[in-house]
Amino acid sequence: MVHAFASLHPAAPVQQPTTAPAVAFDQHTAAYVIYTSGSTGTPKAVSVTHAGIPNLAAVEIDRFDITSRSRILQFASPSFDAALWEMSAALSSGAALVLIAPGKRSGHALARLIREREVTHATLPPVLLADLPEDLPLQTLIVAGEACPPDVAARW
Repeated sequence: MVHAFASLHPAAPVQQPTTAPAVAFDQHTAAYVIYTSGSTGTPKAVSVTHAGIPNLAAVEIDRFDITSRSRILQFASPSFDAALWEMSAALSSGAALVLIAPGKRSGHALARLIREREVTHATLPPVLLADLPEDLPLQTLIVAGEACPPDVAARW
């Protein structure tokens, strides 16, 4: 099958809009729905509103002292609720969102990435912290996803 493509060099320059698009939505309607088992082990839907996202970002920016110089690790899968705080806090504050390449999500590879990319903020599960050196140059470490064993908490 042959496809025809438009020229990559249009005759006329592309015009950018001069105003924001008109968006009609209620800030109290669902922005997305995520399924979680919470503490029950039974999956249930949680609806997050449009207003909830900037509110979450504002609280995280304040509590974790995130600035435009911060570098936030995007560790959580986009299908996991922790990913929302990583993305919204970084994008709302002007901080950098540091992405992880496949195969670099644990051990020495992750520690190297945190150092090389000068990550300042990370949310990591305790099972992963047991294998990471505690001298990583993180300003803020959030431990989430499961209970943190006392020995791991004591190391960090």
